[in-house]
Formats: sequence, C-alpha cells, structure tokens
Amino acid sequence: MEEIKGFFEAEELEIFGISGAEPLPEEESQFKNWIALGFQGTMGYLERHAGKKYRPQELLPECKSLIFTGLNYFVPRGNLPAGHAAVAGFARGRDYHNVLGKRLRRIAGNLRESFQDERFYTFVDTSPLAERPFAARAGVGFIGRNTLLIRRGLGSWFVIGGIATTLALDTVRPAPAGNDRGHAGSCPPGCRRCIDSCPTGALFAPHRIDASKCISYLTIEHRGVIDPNLALSAGGWIFGCDACQEVCPFNKPVESTYVADLLAPRAGESLSVEDVLSIETDAEFTERFAGSPVMRAKRSGLVRNACICAVNLGLITLLPVLEKLTSDADRVIAKQAAWAVKALGGG
Repeated sequence: MEEIKGFFEAEELEIFGISGAEPLPEEESQFKNWIALGFQGTMGYLERHAGKKYRPQELLPECKSLIFTGLNYFVPRGNLPAGHAAVAGFARGRDYHNVLGKRLRRIAGNLRESFQDERFYTFVDTSPLAERPFAARAGVGFIGRNTLLIRRGLGSWFVIGGIATTLALDTVRPAPAGNDRGHAGSCPPGCRRCIDSCPTGALFAPHRIDASKCISYLTIEHRGVIDPNLALSAGGWIFGCDACQEVCPFNKPVESTYVADLLAPRAGESLSVEDVLSIETDAEFTERFAGSPVMRAKRSGLVRNACICAVNLGLITLLPVLEKLTSDADRVIAKQAAWAVKALGGG
C-alpha cells in the first residue's frame, strides 16, 4: 500500500482514498428516476451511461478497487473589471481533465509495472462512472446539499479523479486536510445557503437539482438558444457558475491552489464581454482558448453566453456589436443576439 501511495505523493497528489468497487444500487435507482423526470436537459449521454454509472465492473471488468485523489483549484475572486463577466473557478487555468489526467496516467503506468497481472483504468470526470458517490464512500468527502463533494479544509473547491483496478486493495481513508481533524461529515443542520442562492432555482431542495436550469449546464453543456427567463436569471456568468459554492460555510477559508497549471490565466477569472462578442471564427476562438475548459462551450456557446451577459450587465454600448451578430452564420448566436438587442431596447 505504501508503494501505491508513494506514486501519488510523487505527483504531488495529497488526497489518497481507496474503496471497494461494489455497485451502488440505491444511487442508481435514484439516478434513473432523475433521468425520467428530465432533469438532465439535453445531456443525452447521461441516459446512455445510466447502466454504467454505478457499476464499476461495467467500466473495467473484474474491477475490485477504486483509488481516488483530487486537486485544489481555489483562487480568491477579486472584483471584476467593468464590462467583464465571471468565469467559474475551475475553468480559470488549464483544463483540469488534462492536468490531473496526465498525473493519473503516469501513476497507472507505474502501477502496471509493479502489478503486471492487473489492469488499471484512469478517469477524470469524462468516463460514465458517477465519481462523487464512490469518492464519498472512499472518505474523500461528503455530498453536500448542493450535490457537490465537500471536504473539510477544501470545501468543494477541488476536482476529483482516480484509477479503477482489478487489484484488491484495503480501504484507505484520506488524511485530514490542512489543520482539520476530519475529512467527512455533513452540512450544518438547517443550512440552505446554497439552495437559496441558486439564481435559477436549479437547486430546489437539499440534494436535489434540476440540471436543465443550472447555469453551469446552460453555459457549458446546452447547445441551443437559452430560454429568456433562465437567461435573465443567469447574471454575469459567462462560463459556469459558483453561486452555490461562494456561500457554502465549508468554502471559507480555503488556501489557494499550489498547482501552476491551474493558476495559469488561460481564461482567467473573467472575460471581457465585448472581446468575446468580437470573436468571429472558430479558429479565432480556438487560438484564444486552446487548453482551457472554455473550449467545451465552443464559439457558438461562449458568444451566445456573452450576448446574455451583455443584457444582464446592462452593456448598452455593445448594441452595435450585438446587432451585427444577429446576422451571424451560427443560428444560435444570431437568435440569442436578436433577443439581446430587443432586451436592451435596440431596434
């Protein structure tokens, strides 16, 4: 076990937890009910993955253990410049899928050399596996009322990933974070800060979320025009949303990340709405955001989001740019721009 833990320490991964790979039938049933209610929005892949999310053996045949780790991505948010819209904290630097994924792949390579008869499969948020409940079982944290994984000392300001393996390992609980004496727990009794702060009402009850209304879903995953009522509730978030995290009592104080790649200002903590509206081609978008999580939205999504932010931030001076975009070749941009022009009182 110490050898395996040493591979993680060599990659500066301080969180190290192991659980068995037994399925989670209760969570699977809840998830299928969630899908039946349509809370997944247009994320069809969630329904396609339903049979695999809570069964690690569907991900890796004969899987016996799940090893979890994580990276702190927190950077304190300053006051945004005028005309800028906010970027969610996880997306400020390099894409965490690559940052954490590369470390895990190197660890898996070392494990294959040490345990040549076993198999290892790395995952960072892009596999079918429902990582949060399994990570909670490994003691990495607990699922908060905002549905995020919370770890005392880090709050929810960290991303997780891990390795599924056919190697049978004993359960390992992570060491406490910072000076904290515990790594598990629960939300304070009666606390509703995250629910009450959700701008669109996506968090409608403890541990209950309608993802189709979530600003992170709307600005990142949704590919079409955004419903006017939801758009007007999205505030100045241009990519992702931290509203439910910023009010969580577990999220203050938290030390800033030490990971240079996550500190690198790829997108930064905010983007100029005018600059984003001025991106005219996919090639220009890629040149600006290559290596950033913002790539997920594509030009179509990010410029669409900027149209909404222009309205919610009252940027009337951008009407000429928005009017030009009503003729954009991208139909989603053109329609959202037309809505924005009307909302701002333009012709």
